[in-house]
Amino acid sequence: MAQGSPAATAPARVIDVKAVDQAVAYLLLVAALFVTYLAH
Repeated sequence: MAQGSPAATAPARVIDVKAVDQAVAYLLLVAALFVTYLAH
C-alpha cells in the first residue's frame, strides 16, 4: 500500500504541490512587500 500507491500518483502530486507552494510563496512575498510599504 505504501509502496504502490504513492509511486503511481507521485508525478501529479509533486507538480501540484510545487505549483501550490510557489503560489503561496508568491502571495507571502507580495503580502510582505505590501505590509513593509504600508509600515514605512
